[in-house]
Amino acid sequence: MLLTKRDIQLAALASASVLTVSVWSLQFQTPPGLLLSSGVIFLILLITILGCYRGLIRAIRFYSEKEFAVDHKRLEELILLTSAVTPAVPFPPMRGFAISPDFGNILAREIMHRKPRLVVELGSGVSTLISAYCLRRLGAGRIVSLEHDANYARASRESVAAHGLQDLVTVRHAPLVPVPLNGRRWTYYDPACFQDLSNIDLLVVDGPPASVQEMARFPALPLFFEKLSPGAVILVDDASRPDESEMLRLWQERYPQLSIQRIATEKGTALLSFQAA
Repeated sequence: MLLTKRDIQLAALASASVLTVSVWSLQFQTPPGLLLSSGVIFLILLITILGCYRGLIRAIRFYSEKEFAVDHKRLEELILLTSAVTPAVPFPPMRGFAISPDFGNILAREIMHRKPRLVVELGSGVSTLISAYCLRRLGAGRIVSLEHDANYARASRESVAAHGLQDLVTVRHAPLVPVPLNGRRWTYYDPACFQDLSNIDLLVVDGPPASVQEMARFPALPLFFEKLSPGAVILVDDASRPDESEMLRLWQERYPQLSIQRIATEKGTALLSFQAA
């Protein structure tokens, strides 16, 4: 019977243990009983160390392969995105709070397919630039982005200007204020900042931040429902988070005609449309 690699390793450990303990006993004239117990303890320690080492190597290999696969997917999505949308200057980093490249691809695909006349974004950033580049290719349409943070709104305007898209985009500073809804006071974008909007063809829900309150983005559909055009669609980012999952459930409960398509992306995406009565 052939010896396995593990058998050879254990035999080597046993031999090393016996040799080490033998040298030690000759050096210090150890009694036989203590010699035997010391040898067993030494062997157990070596086996334990080897097991921990092997487990650590397996864990490192597993997580390295997993992270490599994720990075490969991100790079692939980014390449697809930049082949569909060619920016005049590099996009800002698409990590952290920003949308992921896979969401950007879905956004670009929906705009090119549906040709919206008005895109409203709840939260500005890279998505604003992608939407504007798509509308420029189509030759029609405009974007209104709401941003609760004044500094970030200013940075978004500067980014839009750097890409030469300011003729297509309006970034509005919409501070968060108490908004009564469904018998509860929510902290949400000031309705005065979007009361003039109507016939929205595409609503992108990517704000406000989850840290504002529980289900921070829930007011989006109740407050914008009457402003949507017939056949409008809604894109929801971060749809895999518990708050957004509960939000979608409550929306569908309140609006039975709402159809929700979940798309597997890095952060989770939901595409919402309304079925005919």
